[in-house]
Amino acid sequence: MEDIKFIGLDIQEYRRWLKLNIYSVTWKGKYTKEFEEFWSLFFSNKQNLADVTKRFEFAKSIVKIGPLISWLNFLMERFFAYTFIYKKVSLLELSRQSGIPVPKMATILRNFFLEAFPYFDEYFNNVFHVGNLATHNLNLTFDKIAKEKKISKDFYGPADDDILSSLEVTLFDEWPVFIKKLKKHLNISIKEYKQANAKKIIKNNIGPFLEVVALLLLGYLLVMGTKNFNKWYETILIGKIEIFGPQKKWEDNKILFKKVDMKELAELKAPAKNLEEIKGLETQEAVDVEFETESEVILTSWKALPKDFNITDLEQSEYEEVKTRGIRDTRYGSRKIFRIMMESVHPEGTKKKLDDLLLKYQVTKVDNVKPGTYVPGGLYYNIFVPQEFLKEFLAQVMEVEEATFYETRTKIRNPPGKSRVFIWIKGL
Repeated sequence: MEDIKFIGLDIQEYRRWLKLNIYSVTWKGKYTKEFEEFWSLFFSNKQNLADVTKRFEFAKSIVKIGPLISWLNFLMERFFAYTFIYKKVSLLELSRQSGIPVPKMATILRNFFLEAFPYFDEYFNNVFHVGNLATHNLNLTFDKIAKEKKISKDFYGPADDDILSSLEVTLFDEWPVFIKKLKKHLNISIKEYKQANAKKIIKNNIGPFLEVVALLLLGYLLVMGTKNFNKWYETILIGKIEIFGPQKKWEDNKILFKKVDMKELAELKAPAKNLEEIKGLETQEAVDVEFETESEVILTSWKALPKDFNITDLEQSEYEEVKTRGIRDTRYGSRKIFRIMMESVHPEGTKKKLDDLLLKYQVTKVDNVKPGTYVPGGLYYNIFVPQEFLKEFLAQVMEVEEATFYETRTKIRNPPGKSRVFIWIKGL
């Protein structure tokens, strides 16, 4: 088939069929001259379909984004539809001469006819369904569609309410720039335009880039220079440092031997001969110590607590370490303190739960500090718990948050019938 060509009359018919609202497009006629300049520049006489398609692609490469490119797509797709209807060309030939792939061209035409005749949606979806070049409807023409669906050519390209046919494109800030580039580069290929544009971008940005590189290089030189200067100056300072110490001049450097006094030797204690004797010596020395460290045992579970807290000072519970003489200093602890260390991501919620437990089990404070007082790093509880509720209370506390449970022996006596509990909540 010969090339599909467009002369001046074809372009006039296309513009009439396109039904553009020139009054709106030119912003009430103010930019009519600019629009007519674009139209005559873009749609010159004696163009074939391939030339027009290349101009559309070139124009879209200049604009790239925004409402203006939507308007150019509108013009291009309606131009293909006009060619398909009035030039009596098949779908396959339209694709070949425009350079648009068949599936894409079929989609463009389907969308156009669905807007024009929405009640034939199933039909147009079927006839324009093209998966590959072996599809049977590649030779589809508008005459065949008109015959099958009894459609005439008496309709316009856009719908009556199509906003793109009235879009005020000449009012956009991009319009003058678009026309200027179109005049300058319309006769060159898209590839040549992109190469020229890339060179221009590089030229415009090479100066700032070189400035950034120079600043980075200067900064690197300053850092390295400062580092090397510091090392050099450090070496000088080290050379000036002199270390002075006590100097003693010995009058006689000869080794002197003193005669051993047998009486003094006899008074020295013989060394311990076995482990039990060593333990006894350690125990004897520990009695004279004025202050002692508390014995602290970590409990893996509250279930390891003694069964009866009324005799907790008399019995040895299952979790207690076996006490041997002098190994752990627990001989003077007559009462126990239980310590619970918690970590919480929401200390406020944890405090509320603990306050409810304090009220439930009749817990009282040990000193003047109110239980749950905020201190740097968390919350602090120092309380007395009735021994009859102690195990149940500790079990409830251990369920509030993941915690570590300790038992501490101390010389401080608790009030009768009560045990002391210390709780620390660390906020995460």
